[in-house]
Amino acid sequence: MTGLSDWWASVQADPFSVQGYLMVYGIFALTHLLVQYTFALLHDVRVRQLERSKASHRRGSAGSPIPDEIVVWVPVFQEKPKWLEACLYALEIAAVYFEQTVPGSKVTIIVVDDGSYLGRLKQYSQPAPPLTRGRRFWLWARGRKPETSAQRQERYSEYRRKRWELEAILIRYASRPHFEIPKPSGQNVGKRHVQEIAWLLWMERVKAGLARAAKLYVTVDSDTVLDENAIYRIALNFRNPDVGAATGYVDVGNWADNWLSRLIDMRYWSAFHVERAAQSFWRCVMCCSGPLAAYKADVADLVMDMYTNQMFRGNRCTFGDDRHLTNLILEKGYEVVMDPTAHCLTDVPTKVLKEYLPQQKRWSMSFYREMLWSLEGLKSHSGYMTYDLFMQFLLPFMLLGGLAVTGYLAYTGDAWTTIGLYVVTIFAVGFIRSLYPFFARRAAPGQTFSLTRRFSQLLFMGYGVLHVLVLIPIRIIALISLLRGTTAWGTRTG
Repeated sequence: MTGLSDWWASVQADPFSVQGYLMVYGIFALTHLLVQYTFALLHDVRVRQLERSKASHRRGSAGSPIPDEIVVWVPVFQEKPKWLEACLYALEIAAVYFEQTVPGSKVTIIVVDDGSYLGRLKQYSQPAPPLTRGRRFWLWARGRKPETSAQRQERYSEYRRKRWELEAILIRYASRPHFEIPKPSGQNVGKRHVQEIAWLLWMERVKAGLARAAKLYVTVDSDTVLDENAIYRIALNFRNPDVGAATGYVDVGNWADNWLSRLIDMRYWSAFHVERAAQSFWRCVMCCSGPLAAYKADVADLVMDMYTNQMFRGNRCTFGDDRHLTNLILEKGYEVVMDPTAHCLTDVPTKVLKEYLPQQKRWSMSFYREMLWSLEGLKSHSGYMTYDLFMQFLLPFMLLGGLAVTGYLAYTGDAWTTIGLYVVTIFAVGFIRSLYPFFARRAAPGQTFSLTRRFSQLLFMGYGVLHVLVLIPIRIIALISLLRGTTAWGTRTG
């Protein structure tokens, strides 16, 4: 108690001290959490009310008709065969369910391969590049040795096998009724340009009189497995003519793989059922998630050129696709919502260095870049969008400031109380964040949510450590990369 009394006395004596700064950060962070929890709960109440009236939705007693011409875009890039197979199989079932539920409707699934493994095959079919001084240092830094000819031949055979496995799946589904699978371009062009290929294909069919104009575009990542009713559920949101885009609830399919996938599972639940739910209450979700999102077709048609030809610092943008398309919809004044009943499973990273860090770097880069476009949509939406965007920008830098000052004091040897306060603040915020899912999280459709898994939600406080030690530095690296004009896309490189 004496240490706590001394700390409080130091705060009162000098409110601008490090201790006072950490207390202000704690108040900001906790207040923001309470605001999010309040609107997330209100959104949950609204969803339950809509669920109780779902029979009237099916009868079509209110609002506009459900969109009955749906085109699904599925970009594929070096996907694991088991996930791609599961994705296409689930999509076929979801398409049949929708067509049976909505009379006269049609769902077309356009799957476009983004040159999977072709770059690697070209790389390993050629002689090894000269071993320059820079390459020698790069190999030394990563603890590697130059590849021998036998090793390069082995890698070529491995990528050829992966290419054949992927092609076999695509060829099998190309002959099925709901699928359109154009030939790959022969090179990796990026997600949004693959979506453009799917969009142009459908527009050409409409122009030739071979298809009806789409009323809804649904985007699905190739490592995503939809629930049977996911397309139907997300399409219901567009009975409201003011809704321009909607995203579903993206759950983690491989949550039990290791400690990282478990933490990401908790983070995903919080991202959708707290952050996006609070935004959805005000109908201003700022990022429709790529694994399952839907866009009103006539609005998406208007912004497609801006979407595919986005430039930043003189370079064409090839990452941050989902956030930018959402921003363009918001900028047009349309509402964007999150529907937790439109459920799907996705594959998340299980390796920190190879998978998780590149993904988080790309997401951070797109967040900071897209803030500039988000500002354009603020005037058309509620004040909550302005508030939430400001807090998303402010809180990480406040946390970084506290970390920097605490680290400096630790270096000078005069900060054990401050260091303890910093650690306690991180874990306290994390513990409070874990309480909401502990009480509020329910089993997804067709799943069970065991008591053990419920209590494991309390371990979400450990995400705070990951956030401070890993994600904050990644945000700094992302900002530097963004200013340098990096345009690399994707997390799968092998």
